[in-house]
Amino acid sequence: MRQPYDLFSGIPMSTSVVAQMTIALAQQQGLTVRLLESLLDVDEFADLQRLARLLAADCSLAPLTAAHLATMRSLFNDADICTDAATLDLH
Repeated sequence: MRQPYDLFSGIPMSTSVVAQMTIALAQQQGLTVRLLESLLDVDEFADLQRLARLLAADCSLAPLTAAHLATMRSLFNDADICTDAATLDLH
């Protein structure tokens, strides 16, 4: 993508039609869409914690996401925001 595309305007988030409408909007703008297998939906902090635990147990499920979460944990460990390797915790 060499230019910005508007893929989310007018799409009701956290509904059953998000994927369908996003794909249609992307295709209307001439973009090619490929779907990947999904793990889980991350809408809230508790969802992110669940994903972090899942990837701590098996990082091969989403290696780049696992690496990013590990980087975020290491950045925030000094600030005592993340308390252990498997979960993110804001205490």
